[in-house]
Amino acid sequence: MGTRRALWLAGLALLLACGSGSPERVRGVLLISVDTLRPDHLGAYGYARPTSPQLDRLATEGVLLETALSVSPWTLPAHATLLTGRHPHEHGVLRDDQQLASDAETLAALLQRVGFDTAAIVNHLFLGRRHGLDKGFDFFRQLPSRGAEPSAVADQALAWLESRAADDPDPFFLFLHFYDVHSDYRSLERYESLFAGPYEGPFDGRTEQLLAVLAGERSVDERDRRHLVDLYDAGVRQLDDQLARVTGWLEQRGWLDQTLLVVTSDHGEEFLEHGGVLHARTHYEELLRIPLLLRGPGLPRGLRVAAPVSIADVTPTLLALLGVAGSDASGRDLSPLWSGGAGAHDAERWLVADGDRGNARANVHQSIRGRRYKLIRDRQSGRDELYDLLTDPGEHQDRAAREPERRDALAERLERFLARGAAEAPAAAPLSPAEREQLRALGYGQP
Repeated sequence: MGTRRALWLAGLALLLACGSGSPERVRGVLLISVDTLRPDHLGAYGYARPTSPQLDRLATEGVLLETALSVSPWTLPAHATLLTGRHPHEHGVLRDDQQLASDAETLAALLQRVGFDTAAIVNHLFLGRRHGLDKGFDFFRQLPSRGAEPSAVADQALAWLESRAADDPDPFFLFLHFYDVHSDYRSLERYESLFAGPYEGPFDGRTEQLLAVLAGERSVDERDRRHLVDLYDAGVRQLDDQLARVTGWLEQRGWLDQTLLVVTSDHGEEFLEHGGVLHARTHYEELLRIPLLLRGPGLPRGLRVAAPVSIADVTPTLLALLGVAGSDASGRDLSPLWSGGAGAHDAERWLVADGDRGNARANVHQSIRGRRYKLIRDRQSGRDELYDLLTDPGEHQDRAAREPERRDALAERLERFLARGAAEAPAAAPLSPAEREQLRALGYGQP
């Protein structure tokens, strides 16, 4: 009997029930990250346009976290946190020349250790082996971010699922990363025709155009902005249809209700809310707010949770639901929010984000927010911004000068948090010229 099979049998009792005591077997875990997906562009979060019928359905069948926050406004540190449950200052991967430490505990490695078949299909250079995010995956496939068919990730996912025998006793962990929503905002014509009306302006959604806006070489008026949003929404709908293919396959085989499903994103996108476009450069809500929904055995159906939660909570929550120990995650198990356990009704939880990319200097911004108040710190200028998200959700009225005591208290809380467990990640292999060009084309030129 193989080691993996023996480990599975040894942990079988933990995997027969999940959270609420459901007797149904947990066949697998499906973790989906949709790069650059804003929650306020999904029907489940109140958006009026028909961008997300599949995600909306899944949200009614599980738990929707209404106020989920990323830990960074760009891909690499956010995904390192998603897959470890550690905050960026703890895993240390805040620059694209860094990688996870060899002893970092990832969700995939922990599940692999207890007998899961693990696979990842991603389509971004930041999620590849160079940065150590492949750790723990038996099968790892990195697709190109641009040039691949919109169906490529779903095609590969279905092929991998099909390759597993129907009677395979080992549970699976499948991590999928989709890039359909990220710029370039270029979807198949049938999706663009659903959302984009007549437009005769200069913008077609290419990243190079948006970078020119950031450089002050081009300007965007309201007509242009609306067209960019139309193209972005088309990408959301294209992505939603690909998710429907994967979840539909699971449902047809009777596996969907036996699968712990999580859908989230790494960060949002700017559409001039604070004068910018794209992402990575600021810590405003349009970049840090992300969708987060969970569905599957042991989870209630149709529950919406308003309490602020973090992308760092995904790994510890999944491990807790599966009864798998050994994680050093600093994020929280969210299951008390729906089971009523300890910590379910914290008076206040403060969530921290760290780092940025693409500014004159890297990693200038840090932020901390609770249910109502948020502080954004610019380490280069020394400026602190304070916002009351209850009365000013768009973050346009800086209260730092009017409320210095609250500003200073949040600044002190932020510093205390970042001082705990700080680590420096090891260097990653140097980028090749081709990789540098690939990142530049995606909007990730050298900061």
